Amino acid sequence: MPGDFLTSNEYRDYPFLHPVQTLLVRSDTRQFPLPQDLIVEAQVSLGAECRYHPVEHVVYLLKISLTGSTLTITLATTAPGANGLILNFNRHVNDREFTVSKATAVDLHTGLPPTPPSGQVTSPPFMTGTLVTGQLADTLALLTSGQYLTGATSIVLEPSLVGQLPPYVRSISTTNAKRLMAGSWNCADPDAPSYILLPYPMTMPMPCVIDQTGIQGEISFLAGYNVTLSEPSGGKQITIGGRIGAGLGQPSGEVPLTPGEQPPDGSAFLDGGPGCGALVTSLAGLPGPNVDLKGGQGVSIYRHPFLRNRLVVDFHLSGLNLQNCASLPLVSSVAVSEQLPSL
Repeated sequence: MPGDFLTSNEYRDYPFLHPVQTLLVRSDTRQFPLPQDLIVEAQVSLGAECRYHPVEHVVYLLKISLTGSTLTITLATTAPGANGLILNFNRHVNDREFTVSKATAVDLHTGLPPTPPSGQVTSPPFMTGTLVTGQLADTLALLTSGQYLTGATSIVLEPSLVGQLPPYVRSISTTNAKRLMAGSWNCADPDAPSYILLPYPMTMPMPCVIDQTGIQGEISFLAGYNVTLSEPSGGKQITIGGRIGAGLGQPSGEVPLTPGEQPPDGSAFLDGGPGCGALVTSLAGLPGPNVDLKGGQGVSIYRHPFLRNRLVVDFHLSGLNLQNCASLPLVSSVAVSEQLPSL
């Protein structure tokens, strides 16, 4: 029965840590003990973004204030991710015993719901609570409209009444690493840069192109060009991979540039070449209108038997004297592709 509960808890400070020895300070600097029959029960839940740790942080009674006929009980926390957030529980002065209400976090200064920190796309901190009040008379006797009582951070809620929600995805953002692009090419210069240039020095973090940020609600994933999507058993992760021909297959046109991407001089595309269907006006830096390609000893050049727009450069090495192999430079597929970029 309610009366039995109050009797058995007469000399306890539940739901606050026992004992509450610090006095409440009224706005006129007078001090009073916390009325034991004001708060019967309280529970608070914090999101993972609040970074609450039960050993290092607390939830505490920040203030009890009276405005007209409304008594407001305010809880706050020292968790760093919820700095400046409060829970306000309002009571009418005529509310009955064991009135229950819920509250969600608002900003201490504006009274508005929290927003993500400036420059970030994460969801705002999550904090909610439930409060059960008992008799209000003793507390109302200490206040007139416009006055408040505060206990700073000394009146602490029982740690067992504070829960932290496990982390979960509340929004996603999509980004892409900057793509490789063609560099300048000078066949006559042995020190010319590699045909494929990284968009950033290897000593720097990989730069990203931001597509969309803070996407919420029901989200569907579709495998694009040469992309695989899979969900391992357990359903707690999505793996995005790459495989030639997967997803939507290979693109039939040029992949458009993203804002900020600059193609090499003389081309509208990162690969430095012409668009699909355009005429080739130079080959490895040699201008047209005619460029003769001739094979040599150990090398053959011929038209691909099935692909009309492809030439094959075959380093078969036939006819070469390979008796002294140690004196020959190593030839790899990477080196060949770097030396003949336009083929």
